[in-house]
Amino acid sequence: MTAAKTWEDLERAIERDDDEKFDVTFPVSSLGVVGDRIKFPEKVGPYNLRHLEMSPLALANMCSRTGVPHPFLETVDQRNPKLAESILRDAIRATDPGTKLLFRGKRDKIRAVLSDSYTAIDNRTVVDIIRDASFGAAAGVSGFYISDTDFHVKILFDDNHGADETAIGKELRGGFVVKNSEVGVSHLITAPFIWREICTNGMISMSRIGGGKVRHRDHTDLHVKRMIEREVAIAMREGGVLITEFLQRRENRILKPTNVISFLAAKAKLTKTTTNAVHAAFKVEPARNQFGVINAFTRAAQTQAAPTRLGMESFAGSLLHSDELWEMAA
Repeated sequence: MTAAKTWEDLERAIERDDDEKFDVTFPVSSLGVVGDRIKFPEKVGPYNLRHLEMSPLALANMCSRTGVPHPFLETVDQRNPKLAESILRDAIRATDPGTKLLFRGKRDKIRAVLSDSYTAIDNRTVVDIIRDASFGAAAGVSGFYISDTDFHVKILFDDNHGADETAIGKELRGGFVVKNSEVGVSHLITAPFIWREICTNGMISMSRIGGGKVRHRDHTDLHVKRMIEREVAIAMREGGVLITEFLQRRENRILKPTNVISFLAAKAKLTKTTTNAVHAAFKVEPARNQFGVINAFTRAAQTQAAPTRLGMESFAGSLLHSDELWEMAA
């Protein structure tokens, strides 16, 4: 997760990431395979190549599109690369020749192989919409993450905050998070977000208040724009409600918080190492109530890689609205 103090930091990162990206669409019948590379019927991309390497995701995509079990092909490739090449080539030939595939590439590599009905929602488009929708709220960028497959950004509102009654002089601030994948790994997702100043913890709420998804299929840019604008408005309006609900969790006492943490970590399918990190985080601020347990998860999330961190922050947010889990953990 990259901390960012200005919108310009985010803009520059998007510009760097967008450098030399390209899209091409071809009928499957026009494609070939040479080793671990796709052979196109004509030169493509910024380097005018016909043979381009596939990323691990692109290879998995190609297997899925042509009916080859990806784990099987990987196993064969480890023992006999020529045989693996032949299997994929034959599968491509056996695929309906009318099938068209969208190839999303960057430089000399194919990032993903998608259906031609896939509708791209690029990170640049998302950022432009977020910026336009957020200016009226005097919002700033809290942080962002960009990888080959994922993008997310956290936005905080300057005028949506409340006093953190557990840390005098510090604040809880409201905002929202947007997650996207240009290569079909996930939907476009938006959700309200709470940030705690004293420890810079973050919590994402996809339950009851806010939270929207758009599939990368059958949509228009206007649809995406309206969804993001709606979620920004919800986050602005309901941020104070989430902050209040979070603080009210201090009133719900827990007799054995370590046992509850272990139970909830198992429900979240955390690894033993990550579970230990949550226990260690609880010892830093050992409040024996639901607030303390939720805070332990969000504090531990900061030590994790960005995708895991986002998942833990979302799980912590789900605990605000999951009395059933608390009852099970009691």
